[in-house]
Amino acid sequence: MTEKEIQKAAMALKPGNVYLLPHGAYVKKSAMGGLYWYDKNHNFHREDGPAIEYGNGDKDWYIRGMRHREDGPAMTGRTMPMPGAYFLNDVQLTEEVFKKKILRKKIENILEYIS
Repeated sequence: MTEKEIQKAAMALKPGNVYLLPHGAYVKKSAMGGLYWYDKNHNFHREDGPAIEYGNGDKDWYIRGMRHREDGPAMTGRTMPMPGAYFLNDVQLTEEVFKKKILRKKIENILEYIS
């Protein structure tokens, strides 16, 4: 099943229902229409999108229970992004430090690829 098909199935859930994913992971729909993605250990987890999609449109990114996002702020919506919305491995960063760390990681990946 593709990610798009999984997302469609999750959106079709009735509030309070759970959709089981491969390897024991699951997504749950709240009474307010939010989607909560969990790994098999019941930690918020999603690798290809926000692990929490609140009914009001706010979104939070988590990997294995840690607030984490490499392609932007880990908290969006509300009045986000704002200072403090950037996280890597549950460590809060300023936007400037976040961008430097991501750039460093990209350079390391390129150097590893060409060597």
